[in-house]
Amino acid sequence: MFWQNVSEFIKGYDLSITVKKNDNDTLTLLFVPKPISEKENKDKSLFIPLAITGSPKELDSKELVDKLKVAFRATKDSIDNINLYQSGLVKAEKDKKDKIEKTTGKTTGKKSEDKKQTKLI
Repeated sequence: MFWQNVSEFIKGYDLSITVKKNDNDTLTLLFVPKPISEKENKDKSLFIPLAITGSPKELDSKELVDKLKVAFRATKDSIDNINLYQSGLVKAEKDKKDKIEKTTGKTTGKKSEDKKQTKLI
């Protein structure tokens, strides 16, 4: 049942899992998500590994899957928010340039320099 649950919420991600046996008979599990999409994979610092330590019996519980779901959802939501914010910045910059072009009749950027040179000649 564990793997069926994991396969549902990791869609679009690769998931690396490291298991370490500790001296006190506990296990530390390290889950590292990595998006498959290159667009979402630009800032690797967003993908903080989830580390969970417990006895094998504790880790066999459904709570582990629930914790993984929450962590994945939070990561995905953060990435979606950042992408939305960045898209808004790009659109705002484009709108600003369009407004300047409409009000001044001049284009912005390198093309405007070429037009200025053409007008002078």
